[in-house]
Amino acid sequence: PGAILLAIFLPFLNDLNDYVWDVLCNTLSMSTTYKEEIKKEILGDKPQYSKRTFNNKIKKLNKELMESDERKMTLDTRYYSGEMNEKKYQTLTSIIENKESELLKEIDKQKFQLQSLNEKKEWVDWLQIHFNRIEDLRGVDNYEEKRKWITRYINDVMVLDYDNDTRQHTVVLKFKLPLFNDKLVWVLNKDGSHKTDKWGRWIYKILDGKKDTTNPFTLRKSLNGNRFC
Repeated sequence: PGAILLAIFLPFLNDLNDYVWDVLCNTLSMSTTYKEEIKKEILGDKPQYSKRTFNNKIKKLNKELMESDERKMTLDTRYYSGEMNEKKYQTLTSIIENKESELLKEIDKQKFQLQSLNEKKEWVDWLQIHFNRIEDLRGVDNYEEKRKWITRYINDVMVLDYDNDTRQHTVVLKFKLPLFNDKLVWVLNKDGSHKTDKWGRWIYKILDGKKDTTNPFTLRKSLNGNRFC
């Protein structure tokens, strides 16, 4: 019986995982709130750092990366010499690799900001960078990486209105942030002109969207034949 149930539900679970991942990618792609995060990461509100600041940060991060690599080599030596069991080795290796991954991402970020500072007179298409990142995200096929993103943004996945006869149901995703249908609106003066900041830029605000998925993100699926309904 257990094997039969697994055979019935496994295709559904795989498709549910794909659906949740697609909704997450689509939501982040369209969300004004998320775009604003990317914009601030890339451009910032105003120039705040010198080239020396970025170079010093990159130098410090590279030093940490080298030290992490040395710790990994020491760990390998202890494991292959029989001083450490496999379980402990795998656990510590995973910790070091995760740390190295974070360091590499931070180095890339600092290098990009330094490049932006060097080319500050040139236009930086941050929106295209945002969509390029989304395309990279769509291509992720590692379970742990997907799980990290889903855990970061999705609070709950619920299956509602299950029908025993037709095996139809509705999948509802609850996000941690109001990312659905959020939007940007320009702040206007009483005369209808655009309000500006001290740098002469138009001021805007972001209106919250919803945390729950709504049509067309509601998925109705039949387990019988694994078809969309």
